[in-house]
Amino acid sequence: MLFRSGKHLAQLLKNLPKRHMVVKSGSHRPEQVVVPIVTPAEADYADLYSRCRQRWARRRTDIEAEIRGRQQQASRTTEEVLNDWE
Repeated sequence: MLFRSGKHLAQLLKNLPKRHMVVKSGSHRPEQVVVPIVTPAEADYADLYSRCRQRWARRRTDIEAEIRGRQQQASRTTEEVLNDWE
């Protein structure tokens, strides 16, 4: 399928049927293709969710305390910073 003008492509994109898309890669010309039907997985994700939370989740109170510490550090005057440096 050749797209002779931007107007033609715009019309095509506007009126694409469901599960259709226009693909252009590199120097190849654009092509209209059909997206395959994907069935959702029936797997139980509870264990994965739990492991992720154990590994990366942090308590809100810990995060807020860290933010307060950074804010206090940022609010120090130049003189305080220079005195602490010695």
